[in-house]
Amino acid sequence: MIDTASSDAVTLKGSCHCGAVKFIATLTDGFASARRCTCSICRMRGAVAVTSTPTDFRITAGEDKLATYRFNTKTAEHYFCSVCGSTPTTSVAPTRISSA
Repeated sequence: MIDTASSDAVTLKGSCHCGAVKFIATLTDGFASARRCTCSICRMRGAVAVTSTPTDFRITAGEDKLATYRFNTKTAEHYFCSVCGSTPTTSVAPTRISSA
């Protein structure tokens, strides 16, 4: 069971839908950082974002398969797998990377 109120650091492995892109992320604030993103893409996807740092997020496979999409203010860089189209991560600012 995941304690969403816990601010204990947790390390997770993840991937895109087809598995071409894989990553490891440590959520330094645990699942207490979970929130709904209100941008139009995330609202349509029903995405829940959690926060990691650039040093605690690492692509372990398929970096060459990542493509990006920016819109509107161009603040968020939405990464997606060029093979399956799923979104494994979004970079919101140079100091914050969110894993979807």
